[in-house]
Parts: sequence; C-alpha cells; structure tokens
Amino acid sequence: MEVTHNNLPEAVALLLTQIGELKQEVKRLSEPKERDEVYLTLESAAEYLGTTKTALRQNKNVPSILRMRKLYFKKSDLQAWLEAGKVKPKPNKVFVASS
Repeated sequence: MEVTHNNLPEAVALLLTQIGELKQEVKRLSEPKERDEVYLTLESAAEYLGTTKTALRQNKNVPSILRMRKLYFKKSDLQAWLEAGKVKPKPNKVFVASS
C-alpha cells in the first residue's frame, strides 16, 4: 500500500491493527506449552526450593514424577505447591499503655 496524504488515516489504522495482531501472536508464542515444560532433577529441585535432596525425597507432599527410579519435578508444579502453602500475615497487635 502506497501511503499518501489522502490515505494516511487508513494506513495508520491498518498498521495499528497489524501491531495488535502481532502482540497477540507474540503473547501466544511466549506462553509455556505443556511439552515445553521445564523438568528438574532431584538436585535441581532441591536447589530451587532451598532444601536438601534427602528432605525433598522424604516429603511425600511435593509433586514429583518417578521414572526409571529417578525423581523429576515440573517447575510449574513446584511453584503451585509453594503458592498453596502461603499463609496470611497476622496483623500486628498494638498495645496501648494504660494510665
């Protein structure tokens, strides 16, 4: 499309539409797919969680996958497991001295 003074508004509108479509495509392509999931070894998962391999192996609440006698952990499962353990902070108590 040749841009002239007469068709400038249409050309800008077309560009804005194409930019919006490109943004949606980039967002779609940047979202993790199940097959692109990051799997961690026992060692990597322990380091990620800041614990020991032994503690991680013994904790049966941590989601894991056992294949060929080795444990693997989906990073997204570990993140969800951590988020599920959130606790609400307790409000600070204010003490007022009586006279």
